[in-house]
Amino acid sequence: MSSTPSFHRFDYLLRTNKHIERKLVFDILDGMTQQINFDQHWYLGFGSMWFGDFRLAHRRLGINRMVSVEYPEHATRAEFNRPFAGVRVEPGDCRAVISEMTDDTWAKPVIAWLDYDGYLNDDVVGDIDILLSRAQLNSVVVVTVNGARATYRARQSGAIRARGETAIGVVESFLGAGCIPPRFQPTANATGNHTEASETDFPEFLTEAITSYMEHHLVSLARQEGGSRLKFLPLYRLHHRDGADMVTVGGAIVNEETEELWKRCLTRQPLLAMPNGQPTYCRLDLIPVTVKEKIALDACLPDIGDGTEFFAAVRAAGVALPEAELSKYRKFYQHFPVFVESSI
Repeated sequence: MSSTPSFHRFDYLLRTNKHIERKLVFDILDGMTQQINFDQHWYLGFGSMWFGDFRLAHRRLGINRMVSVEYPEHATRAEFNRPFAGVRVEPGDCRAVISEMTDDTWAKPVIAWLDYDGYLNDDVVGDIDILLSRAQLNSVVVVTVNGARATYRARQSGAIRARGETAIGVVESFLGAGCIPPRFQPTANATGNHTEASETDFPEFLTEAITSYMEHHLVSLARQEGGSRLKFLPLYRLHHRDGADMVTVGGAIVNEETEELWKRCLTRQPLLAMPNGQPTYCRLDLIPVTVKEKIALDACLPDIGDGTEFFAAVRAAGVALPEAELSKYRKFYQHFPVFVESSI
């Protein structure tokens, strides 16, 4: 992994699939604004130099108290780039910063999006544990980590790959055996070599495993609010690819009274929910399109049916994108950005 900070390599606001992901995450929160006064929440994240999610939290949810954790060597630049007076940049390691937050801070519900550059490890799991132990009812906890299988594969010690040397085995060492979905369990063949999830399937596995951990961990804490046990309700299982495979997992801390409100809100988001009301695995790997292509595509949407009329209209308009990319665009066009140069 590069030691160069990611914000030195690209502008966080100019990534097509990350942009779509941010909108999808905030769509559910937007849908809860009639039931929850988010202006009483505070926001926690890694704003870096761009603060993309912070801008959405303030503009769409009305959250004014926001904390951005930043490495000390970059905190001065981050402080300069704060988009709003309500953003407080806290220099330091995430674990240290959130561990030192006062009881008064944690007394308010939080929207926390820990958007890591790196992979799932013990430090990330420790941060998740703190959030689930301190965040109040109707808080939302979201985590983004690298989802590429190669990031997790251990160096094989011999001719036989042991369970712990598979990428799934490495994740298991962080989350525990109980968080590995049965369909992804590594099995040994006749020679004792353990199977491995495919590169394509691994991000989906990782979203399920982290979700399972967050559900089980909050249950193990036996926290209560108003005489009712708190639960972790999964809302997000996202996988976006703008060069690197990244997965985003999250959900709300609910009790019996608020669980149905959040569930109904999720079911109103067909891009994020399965028919049974569970969050769907949502893969975002769309290619950029030109402004001219977007205008032509949008002129053919929305459509109903299986897309046959859309594909015919697009071809008649002269758009030469592959059909697979057209299908993705048709699905996410309402969230799709186009970036243009502007003279300041």
